[in-house]
Amino acid sequence: MSLSCSPQNVLTFYPPLTQDQTLTLTLTNTGGVPLLFKISALCNFTQVSTARRPNDIALTAPQCAIAASTDRLEPGATVTVCMILQALPHEPPARAACECTVVIAHAAVAPGHAWLAGERAADFWDAVPRAAVRETTVHYRRVDEATSARC
Repeated sequence: MSLSCSPQNVLTFYPPLTQDQTLTLTLTNTGGVPLLFKISALCNFTQVSTARRPNDIALTAPQCAIAASTDRLEPGATVTVCMILQALPHEPPARAACECTVVIAHAAVAPGHAWLAGERAADFWDAVPRAAVRETTVHYRRVDEATSARC
């Protein structure tokens, strides 16, 4: 059971974060058995003032919408997953810490299991043993406008 993702470790997004950001992740089943995957994302920007007092910490958690967050992937097949980081009401300062992670859980579909796209994926994930689930983590990286050139 093997799943490769591109980019492997980091998804990059650019300011302004007051506009929706679309990021893509390409998943490929490099193994010989069908896989089921599910993707979850968590994103927080932590803003700490220069005074660094506990009362000066503010958390902003944008929503991340994921198209094709759960699907079956046949051996050798590739799927492109679109993630939309929804716009923030205000641009976080350049020094704001970014703690954004995408977790891709995947498990082999057992021979004889007829799970098909469109069925309740929760039923599959409830039935699969935790030891059979593999996870890949990809982190977001925010690139500040002043220090980057957009590709």
